[in-house]
Amino acid sequence: ELFCFGILLPLFNCIKTDCTFSKEIVFDNLFLDTLVYINNHLSENVTEKEVAKNLFVNTVSLSRAFSKNAKMNIRQYINQRRVIIAYSLLQNGENATDVAYKTGFGSVRSFNRAFKAYFNFTPSSVKN
Repeated sequence: ELFCFGILLPLFNCIKTDCTFSKEIVFDNLFLDTLVYINNHLSENVTEKEVAKNLFVNTVSLSRAFSKNAKMNIRQYINQRRVIIAYSLLQNGENATDVAYKTGFGSVRSFNRAFKAYFNFTPSSVKN
């Protein structure tokens, strides 16, 4: 699957239930539900407000739970996931413009900006 969802959920379930750390790490269900929702809708124009509505919580609670567990906000996470997927698609020879829209960015300009911010080089410089 394009978004590797099958890898993420077992990983977080392992962290949540089976692993022990010197300092206890607890991922709450809202955080896990948020990851699931985002990764299932990553190619769409998913927003924090939409996630909150579909998980039946207010945006403040959602934002707090996500930031506490991920150490980044939801928008940063969405962009990070999208540019990582985009990089893989670009390495497979896909066109940068097509990749921008396929990975859920609203414009090529916003894709280029997010990609460069994350990788420190442009999508057009990726060679397959």
